[in-house]
This record gives sequence, C-alpha cells and structure tokens, in this order.
Amino acid sequence: MMTDEEIDAIILNYCVPSPRKVALVVGLSLNDIPQSTGQLIDDLYVARRVKLLVQAGRLLGYGDLDQMRYSEVALPAAS
Repeated sequence: MMTDEEIDAIILNYCVPSPRKVALVVGLSLNDIPQSTGQLIDDLYVARRVKLLVQAGRLLGYGDLDQMRYSEVALPAAS
C-alpha cells in the first residue's frame, strides 16, 4: 500500500522549475505507481495530490488546477 507521501515524492520527481502541464505530470507519475497494490489510484487521485502540493507551497500552480489539461505546475525557486 502506497502512502500519500510516497505518491507525492513520485509527483515531485516529475516536476521541474519551469511550468509543466499537470496532465503530463499526472500521466508520468501514474506510470511509476504500482497498480498491483490493490489500491485504486487513478488520474483524479494523483491530480488531487498535485493540487494539495500546491496548497502546501511545495509546488507553484498556474491556471485552474481542477482542469489538469489547462493548468501547469513548477517547483518553487530554491532559496
């Protein structure tokens, strides 16, 4: 069973300092999430985790994050 922290780490692995479409980050992340765990982890769940990472300040969000094809995320600048 994967924890939210493990899923978040996979998501962050596909984020870069320049904006990337949320749909791309979600799709790439889903490829790394094992589906044999018995958990139902789909694109909407991963997209919700992306939105929570933005709300927590771990990612920068651009556009309407409820529409992954029309929004982007980026890693915040290192301080």
